[in-house]
Amino acid sequence: MLKKIGLLMMGLILFAGCGSNSHNSSATLKISLPTATPARNIAGTTVIIALPPGGTPELKADGSVADGVVTASGTFAGATVLPPVYTAASGVIPGTLSITLGILNPSGVAQGGECATVALKFSGITPTAGSFILSGVVVVVPGGEKLSVDPFVSDFKLN
Repeated sequence: MLKKIGLLMMGLILFAGCGSNSHNSSATLKISLPTATPARNIAGTTVIIALPPGGTPELKADGSVADGVVTASGTFAGATVLPPVYTAASGVIPGTLSITLGILNPSGVAQGGECATVALKFSGITPTAGSFILSGVVVVVPGGEKLSVDPFVSDFKLN
């Protein structure tokens, strides 16, 4: 009897080890502009997000970014979101997602704070907020002047 129980336990242990090492997950990150942006209202912004390996946005059949991947949020709630542009990773060059938001109000919005929520998929990794590099930032004030700011990931959640 003990031999049968031992064999059963060994079989269960081996069975539990079967399966794939990879895992799929999704995450939501919020992009924010610093509240110490020069004392002017903001009319729009563009941010390029370097994605960690295995990270991609949801794509349509034609390869374009699916609706709802990027939404205007926080200070930019109600802003126009131009179609995001995804560039797949190539060798050691990470994939990127370029997002652009524009404010319809001619006077812009108050300084800084959350501007966008981005939904991404991941395969084989578990990212953290530090897994993302934000670059190529352009903040435009009413009248068209461009400002230099450092956006950051203000919130990150694995789904």
